Amino acid sequence: MIGIGLNIGNRVMGGFDADYQAVLTHATSLGYALPSSSQQAKQNKLLVDLKSAGVWNKLDVFYCFANDGGDNFATLNWKSPSTRQITKVSTPNFITNQGYQGTGVSYLSTNFNPTIGTNNYVQDNASRNIYLYAEGVSADVGLDGTTSTTSNGIRRASAANQRINQSTSSLSSAVDFTATKEMKSIHRTSSTNVECFNGTTQASRTATSAALANSVQFVLRGPNSTTFGTHTISMYSMGSNLVSENTAYTTAFETYLNSL
Repeated sequence: MIGIGLNIGNRVMGGFDADYQAVLTHATSLGYALPSSSQQAKQNKLLVDLKSAGVWNKLDVFYCFANDGGDNFATLNWKSPSTRQITKVSTPNFITNQGYQGTGVSYLSTNFNPTIGTNNYVQDNASRNIYLYAEGVSADVGLDGTTSTTSNGIRRASAANQRINQSTSSLSSAVDFTATKEMKSIHRTSSTNVECFNGTTQASRTATSAALANSVQFVLRGPNSTTFGTHTISMYSMGSNLVSENTAYTTAFETYLNSL
């Protein structure tokens, strides 16, 4: 089922939010299987909740991997369904209603390079958010990263080299991102300040920013060419910092995920 109706403002009268409808419409045009009708309603509510929380307009990309429509639908960027679609590299596993699971050699490319175009994700105001559903092999630390060892990277570890736009600089002290079934996020709020969250628990650190990594961002591939995660990831997003919105963002996504 696809919600249809008259588009008035930001709503489709008698149907879904216009931005969620755009995701369904684009998926249909590509011949992708859609989530069940009951799940479409839950996803529409998630998107509406992100708007109410002030999250939506700050994002550049938002991928909801946890769905019952399939792994093609999971590749779509809800913020702009026809752009920055996920490319699956070396066939990661897809688990219905949980998301993508790395195999040790597979990963996801967002096809989003923040140095190209005008974006919310900029050098001194940025965030990356990832939902870690389940851990894989404990030694596999890669949650996200780029092609460079000196660029962005969230590690499933207790480490000081959690990085956001800071080149080789490490955080002033380690941040522990090992817990599972939890949102992990890293936010740059200035040229010196970095805020990290495990769910809604905040850890404030310092690290001087350097530059945006001139590279697309990867998921389940760490900040070098040999570190791959075997974890299960339910969502991923990038945009400007969401420190003030983090609790509402986490609550909205966990409410959706727990309803599946």
